[in-house]
Amino acid sequence: MSVSTPCVGVCRLDARGICVGCGRTIEQIVAWKGMAEAERQQIMATLPTDCITVSRAESQPADPIGGREQLRIVSLLPAATEMAFALGLGDQVVGVSHECDFPSTARNRPAVVRPALALEQLSPREIDTAVSQRLATGNSLYEIDEELLRQLRAFLILTQDLCQVCAPSGKELSAALSSLTTQPSVLSMTPHTLMRDEVNLN
Repeated sequence: MSVSTPCVGVCRLDARGICVGCGRTIEQIVAWKGMAEAERQQIMATLPTDCITVSRAESQPADPIGGREQLRIVSLLPAATEMAFALGLGDQVVGVSHECDFPSTARNRPAVVRPALALEQLSPREIDTAVSQRLATGNSLYEIDEELLRQLRAFLILTQDLCQVCAPSGKELSAALSSLTTQPSVLSMTPHTLMRDEVNLN
């Protein structure tokens, strides 16, 4: 069954976080495929009609990954990367973390995140000690490649702000974003219950 969409192939967000091509918010775009058709039709009825007059020539250059205009998603969380691909947005994911390995095509994206500690040769006890010491000093377990993030020109960053150990959280991301001239939208996945997790997935 086909999914109704107002997308005209011009994927660029304005300063309010609204797509200049279709008029949807970034939250609506991410949730679109999981919506009921009636909800999609209701949103489409409220979208401004002048959005579709935006010229393709004004859009961002085609990206080498997909060969067309991109929403340009950078995912710092493996689970978020998997969900983006499951929603059919895989060709718009331009950057991932070093831990994003599913689906396999995610491994072809440049890694924006890398571990701050070299843990490969450490025992479980040594890893626990190194992690505890680093967190105790207020340092992050992850490093974000700010130059690569700048080059990727992300429109949307998928992250989390629930666990300092699992993936980059708010502190290091805020520092990385401060170096960017154009601020991308940030979708932080921080469920505290199964119900909220289900809402985020939908």
